[in-house]
Amino acid sequence: MRKSIPNRLLATTALAGALAFTAHPAAALPVLFGGSVQIGGQSGTISNVEPGQTVTATELLQLQAPDGSIVTIEPGSVFVLTGEGDNISFELVSGAMRIASSGTPISISRNGVTIVTSGGAFSAFGGEDGGLEGRVNQGKVMVENAGGDREFASGEGYVASGTDIAGTFTPPAANAPQYAQLGTADADYSPADVQGSEGAAIAEQAGGGSSGYGGTPPVTGVIVPVTGTEYSGYVIAYAADSIGIDARSPGTVTIGAGGELNEYDVTPGYEERLERNSNDSLERGNSNGNIFIERWAGGETNGDYYNSFNGTTFSNLGRTSHQGFHVLYGQPTPEANLPASGVATYTLVAATNPTMDNGRYAPGTFDGEIGIAFGPAFNVGVDFTVDMPGDHVYVIQTPGGAAAPSLAPQYTDLSQGVFGAYNIAVPQGGDACPTSACGAMIYGLLAGNAGEDLGIVYRIQDFSAPVDDLYRGTQISGAAVFTQTP
Repeated sequence: MRKSIPNRLLATTALAGALAFTAHPAAALPVLFGGSVQIGGQSGTISNVEPGQTVTATELLQLQAPDGSIVTIEPGSVFVLTGEGDNISFELVSGAMRIASSGTPISISRNGVTIVTSGGAFSAFGGEDGGLEGRVNQGKVMVENAGGDREFASGEGYVASGTDIAGTFTPPAANAPQYAQLGTADADYSPADVQGSEGAAIAEQAGGGSSGYGGTPPVTGVIVPVTGTEYSGYVIAYAADSIGIDARSPGTVTIGAGGELNEYDVTPGYEERLERNSNDSLERGNSNGNIFIERWAGGETNGDYYNSFNGTTFSNLGRTSHQGFHVLYGQPTPEANLPASGVATYTLVAATNPTMDNGRYAPGTFDGEIGIAFGPAFNVGVDFTVDMPGDHVYVIQTPGGAAAPSLAPQYTDLSQGVFGAYNIAVPQGGDACPTSACGAMIYGLLAGNAGEDLGIVYRIQDFSAPVDDLYRGTQISGAAVFTQTP
């Protein structure tokens, strides 16, 4: 099992340029990454996507075009390849896709809305009104419907239905403030914001652009040897600036003498082995010794994060005291030992301090509980609050909350104790959620003898919000562990 919805996928244009591909027949698009899908009700692994097939991506899926363009499909998405050759086109039935064109015109359509680019990069999500919404990450795109068309440039967001096209973010002028300061006595808030518990007094502005972030600068330029004891058979999940939110298994972890995680390694055969290196191991916690969490910050990671694609850009990132790589690891409960039915409620044991990707605010606090409905219909319910002092109190809640789990996760692999939910609505407000399109993603892990312990990593993200050249913006990450209420 390897799951990922990383921010680095917003940068697939750069990735595409770094790879040289062999030309393939125009009748199909070959799979670059992933390949586990459902077609016609049958599950399996494919090496090519054929035109006309209705495909459900059961894991992260990447396709490649002959010119090196990359198409990324998020887990749970349903799509059809409707055109190939000199012009590649897709019909998005549900879910989300990202396009990074190296020159070939590529389009995504849904219910009378079409988004097309030649040489640009953009994301497209199935909108609530049946159309498409998303953001342009590089170059330009054209959004078309029956009423006409409108061009959007890098950094701009769009929402389109069959009859209307609207912009959702216009980048500020050069050197202009990135954050609205209008209409309230406390200038760090808009009138709609629910303010964090500490007000704006402790808000700290990042140093500016991609060259500086809020908090104490990281320790960089040193290599700390990996020490400790290595353990295998672990699931690893993380949420972090720049690389997003992922879950991995099987993997090994190297634990130091003080209980700190010094390295994880995804096995076998993946280019992913990250070392804590010069980072502090912060806010360590666990539930009954079955699931562990911590935050890496204040230093620079080392190792391999798909370096053959990315160089050392993502493996050797520095993080200030206000940023964080939030990581969870544990050995999953055997699926046969999980409850066959019933609702279990899990109360909070420990949490890392949530962080904003750009470090603009000091790390916050997390609270909440989670419910699981076991059985053939495996459902999840959450009641979470994320308090970012000086910014906002963010609420992540599913219908019915923890007491009445109602959300069917888009991804479950209970053989590994893992589930993932990707589109939990978060009300508009605060720097992380400038629009009503804001959402939360979580990965969860069940551990212990009978699933009595549970851990999560989470991300709050509004894709209309701007990011810098390391894909850091106002997204929020964290991790937490829970234990079952008797």
